[in-house]
Amino acid sequence: MDGAHLTPPEHLANTFSAQFAPITDVKAKRTPKETYSLDEVVYKASNGDLLDVVHDMDALSQFDAAHWRKVFDARVGTTSWPYGSGVWSKKEWVLPVGVSPGEKGLHRSGDAAGKRGWWFFGCCCPAFAAQARKEMCVSDPVCHTLVQGISDDDIVSMFEGNSNLFWAERFGRQTLGMSDLWVKQCGNSHTGSFKDLGMTALVSQVNRIRRLKPGSISAVGCASTGDTSAALSAYCAAAGIPSIVFLPAVSKEGRC
Repeated sequence: MDGAHLTPPEHLANTFSAQFAPITDVKAKRTPKETYSLDEVVYKASNGDLLDVVHDMDALSQFDAAHWRKVFDARVGTTSWPYGSGVWSKKEWVLPVGVSPGEKGLHRSGDAAGKRGWWFFGCCCPAFAAQARKEMCVSDPVCHTLVQGISDDDIVSMFEGNSNLFWAERFGRQTLGMSDLWVKQCGNSHTGSFKDLGMTALVSQVNRIRRLKPGSISAVGCASTGDTSAALSAYCAAAGIPSIVFLPAVSKEGRC
């Protein structure tokens, strides 16, 4: 990694995490009966329940809104991979997966404006981690970061997001009685679908799993006639991952 990545403040190492949990437990806001790693190829809970992604909100809340705003503002719209993406500029909030044994350790990133920076991936030795933190110039909040999560090399992104706000003055005035209405147009993207925003995360994680566990995922499929299939096809093509789109049969009435 080069110095261009060293824009956000420092974080606590090996802190942020996310996992799969049964969706009924998540909705009920109770401790999940079972959880699964995001690196595991799993489709449903043991009781057949759907799975949802649960983040460690306590870990994220160690930093206040002003901190996160500073991190995100320093990243968004830049050419620093992958942080120029409207999605990956919030990397810690999107996909803070665990680390594989081969990824553990401390990695020197290089110099940025003459200052050292480090990337920390779930070091298994607390003493080593503590020493690394001592060596960092943590007084400069813009230069250094400790990040756990998916490798930048696994991310599949087209710098999606960051779409414009459009001034809908006439619609606001005539329909809603508003004098200054602005609309976020997420469909103004690579595939014409707002689902690019989610698909970059899904395909990136698939890309990661295929690297960690060769042969575990041969293709990604979906049943869709529009947004999902357009986004999935584009991002899988960018990653070189086969994609399969299942289309429903057309009835005699010409309806799907």
